Amino acid sequence: AGILMDTPSRVKSGQCVLYLNGVNISNNIAAADGGGVYVNIQMKCYMDGCTLQNNQAGDEGAGIYQYTGSEISVKNSKLLANTSGNNGSAIYAGSDFTPENSTITGNKTDNGAAVYIAPARYDGHSYVNGTLKFGGDLQICDNEGTLDDLYMDEGTAAAVSKEGFKENTRICVQLHSGVLTNTI
Repeated sequence: AGILMDTPSRVKSGQCVLYLNGVNISNNIAAADGGGVYVNIQMKCYMDGCTLQNNQAGDEGAGIYQYTGSEISVKNSKLLANTSGNNGSAIYAGSDFTPENSTITGNKTDNGAAVYIAPARYDGHSYVNGTLKFGGDLQICDNEGTLDDLYMDEGTAAAVSKEGFKENTRICVQLHSGVLTNTI
């Protein structure tokens, strides 16, 4: 991974926080998950004005891999041309995730070429579902997946409003027992 956030043995969960502002994370390769950024359990990562481009993951989350129980905020950023072997080439969301004022385009994988919302996983305390909340002026387009731009696995949820998308933007959604609310 380009950036790997993991829990050091001497640090309490939730105390590791990374702020990235105007960073370019490109051309990284991960054998499994998280080509650009891998955020492990109980970590926090805040990105503003970043570009995640041309990253690769053998399995999931070529741009960003978010493990269950972690927290990620992405604002004013671009996730472009990332490629993963399985799910969520731009974003693999394992917990609550809110991209705002960002562009997600040209990403490639099987399920959820732009965003894959993961099913419930145990975070050490309880089972947590992935939840996606789209923030203002988000553009998701021209992603190549066998099924869709947004894939919602069992027990997941997404809230979408037309204010979250630029005019004439098309998003393909595949629900696998997920819940989509406030549809356009």
